[in-house]
Amino acid sequence: MGGKKKTKMASGMLDPEMIEDTVQIVNEAGKDKVRVNLIINNRAGGNAPLIAQEIADSFHSDSNPGLQKMKNRLEYHKG
Repeated sequence: MGGKKKTKMASGMLDPEMIEDTVQIVNEAGKDKVRVNLIINNRAGGNAPLIAQEIADSFHSDSNPGLQKMKNRLEYHKG
């Protein structure tokens, strides 16, 4: 029983601050070397895979200070 895949968020459901808050929490936990498991629910925006993608994109953004610090640490350990 296949169905159509949902390829967009439910209009008005996702609060953009939720993505920012999640990224900040994970960055802070990373500073303390704490593992974080995220549970992403469809009720947050109507499409959990797209919400996860939004969070992942935020981590891969060059404007993410936590990512930049992590890249710097990796470069330090390589050299």
